[in-house]
Amino acid sequence: VQVNQIYYYQLEAMSTSGETERFGPITIRVNAPRVFALRQSYPNPFNAQVTIKYELPKTASVKFMIYNMLGQQVRMLVDQVQPAGYYTVQWDGRNANGHEVASGVYLYRLTTSTGFSQTRRMTLVK
Repeated sequence: VQVNQIYYYQLEAMSTSGETERFGPITIRVNAPRVFALRQSYPNPFNAQVTIKYELPKTASVKFMIYNMLGQQVRMLVDQVQPAGYYTVQWDGRNANGHEVASGVYLYRLTTSTGFSQTRRMTLVK
């Protein structure tokens, strides 16, 4: 979904007796998140691919990086200015050269030009 966008829905409910009832259209406006947030990855532990969500309450330059437990950068997933909104990134367990990394614990870090920075961990199991 996009921030400040209006979405319209129409719902239809059917009872066990077969009667239907319609509702709508229902209007929903998506507001920007109120705070910066970095969510826990899922699934965790993961095998082939992991999904991570984050939220930006205002436009910011964003860096989203994966690190190993030695603090070495494994891969940069995002390095760009992004408007306020809800974001999802996926990591396929590969480094910057496209090679599969070893099983283990990895850190992911979101850093913005506004001073927000948060790190979480995830586990890759092959």
